[in-house]
Amino acid sequence: LHAARRVGKESVHVPLRNEAERYGIDFAALDRAVPQGADAYFLCNPHNPIGKAYTESELTELSELAADRAWTVVSDEAHCELLYEGKHTPFFSVDGYARENSVCLYTPGKTYNLPGLPFSFAVIPNPALRERFTEAGYAFGHISGFSFLAAQAAYSEGEPWRAALLAYLKANRDRLASELRRRFPLAAFTHTEATFLQWIDFRPQGAADPASFLKEKAGIIVTDGKHYGAEGYIRLNFGCPARVLDRALDLMQAAFESL
Repeated sequence: LHAARRVGKESVHVPLRNEAERYGIDFAALDRAVPQGADAYFLCNPHNPIGKAYTESELTELSELAADRAWTVVSDEAHCELLYEGKHTPFFSVDGYARENSVCLYTPGKTYNLPGLPFSFAVIPNPALRERFTEAGYAFGHISGFSFLAAQAAYSEGEPWRAALLAYLKANRDRLASELRRRFPLAAFTHTEATFLQWIDFRPQGAADPASFLKEKAGIIVTDGKHYGAEGYIRLNFGCPARVLDRALDLMQAAFESL
């Protein structure tokens, strides 16, 4: 979110289209809002915080707009191994323009829970663009040997663990959705297709500032939606033991019943 400012450029934020908590890129608004001369588009696929896995057709439409505007697309695909339905479509794979004009970013940190051993990498099919990226590498942080070993172990030996994790997270996702409908019938929330994050609007349930309300009345720390340009929403992390999720739901219900 701060990358453009850090290199002395401006960023233009264009809200996603939202129809009853089903989100998508608003291509018409994007075309209108971004001035001529802009040179990069930042994509999050799967999307954090809304948990959306973009379809191939959506990504192809984005590539067509990018081609028309001569954008390089920088795609954050950190959650790509945490899809509950369907398959992940890397942005660089959708068409020829995307292949030649994209930087796709990956990390084992989300899937394999390795934030303490930071490691990430870029997939850049275009050799000239890859060389430009490499030349800018002097500004990047250095990765320790432990991080390399952890990433190697995760990718070469971690698939059984990932499969078990995905099944556990899917059960948590489904339980959370069921309990939200039962306990908080007025709340609005997305169907999480990927990630371990649930996007919720608790304002219809009676909390004007849900993030502060849950912290003060339930002792639950969530991410405030205003960080993503959506004041009043929250991002709830369900990547936890099921008993912890159940306890959190009990505390949240008690807090709302006190209103």
